[in-house]
Amino acid sequence: MGSNVLPRSAKALIQLALKMAMGIFKVGASVPITMVSKPQMDAATTAYSTAESNFGLARQALKTAYDNFTPAAATLLQFLNTARPIFVSNFGYHWSADWAALGFVNHSTAIPKTIEDRLGVAKSIVGFLEDNPSYEVDKTGVTYANGNDIYTLALEMQGDVLDVEQSLKDAKTARATARAALLQAMHKLVKNLDGGLDPDDPRWLAFGLNMPATPTTPAKPTGLTAQMDVETGGVILTCDDDAADRYRFRGREAGSALPFQLMARATDPTGRTQPIAPGTAMEFMVQAVKGTSQSVPSDSLFYTVPTLAAARLGMPAPSVKTEAMKLTSTAPKAAKSNGNGHGNVPVSNGRRAERRVS
Repeated sequence: MGSNVLPRSAKALIQLALKMAMGIFKVGASVPITMVSKPQMDAATTAYSTAESNFGLARQALKTAYDNFTPAAATLLQFLNTARPIFVSNFGYHWSADWAALGFVNHSTAIPKTIEDRLGVAKSIVGFLEDNPSYEVDKTGVTYANGNDIYTLALEMQGDVLDVEQSLKDAKTARATARAALLQAMHKLVKNLDGGLDPDDPRWLAFGLNMPATPTTPAKPTGLTAQMDVETGGVILTCDDDAADRYRFRGREAGSALPFQLMARATDPTGRTQPIAPGTAMEFMVQAVKGTSQSVPSDSLFYTVPTLAAARLGMPAPSVKTEAMKLTSTAPKAAKSNGNGHGNVPVSNGRRAERRVS
């Protein structure tokens, strides 16, 4: 494909597909384009756009389901922690058949760690209290009525999470299938153009593509965002995909006069930095690299690193800055924007964390 590498991000891929379809309509007959038609490109683009939208909706639905489930699960755990001492006073600390009747079936009187096991214990306790109301303690809320309400709500919220997780899995599969079909159509078009146009033919531009004979410098990256990597303590940096070969993410402390340091590099528009101290106010930017050409830096993004706990809860970073990330003379030096596209600092990338219900 020469200098025409298809974008990785959904937004950029769809935009290019729309330009390709328009190119087929405008100049396709003169090439001629025989391997893919405009209706085929339109259909593949619409299918992928719809699948991408459905996937986004499913992800949002899962977040909502988790948001509803989390307090219900916390209330369930509180009920179990409150009920347990009452049964300890009646049955003792050591596991016995009496504890087994309460759902503690693993020869332990400890509160289970998984939500499935906690639901099982809560169900047994609720049933026990219904049959043995003398064990109820109204003032602590350890009653059949209260326990049943708590158990029923947690079970319902967990069911919602499981249902939405399956919906998300189905949406992800549908998105992958639609993306593969669109990429196939786009690759066919580029192959058709490779065989029908010279590398310096300006008709390449009508399809939203570069003329292979013309070296191109990547455009200034846009859409730079940052979020805490709760798995590593670093920062995940993402920008819009411009079909570059690789991306270089640089940063420094906000307000610092020091040059930007190379903090992450990746072949897709997402990079992960090494851990940064919570409370550190950072200034980030990114440059795109294509071949031996490097773009001008993106606009700066200012981001204050939250604590891991705050990040997991979706809370903003603390307003008071704690210990700053130290930029010493032994730290890697910033790469200059000299257009050669070569990096100067090895950066290890972490894995993206995935949120799962226990």
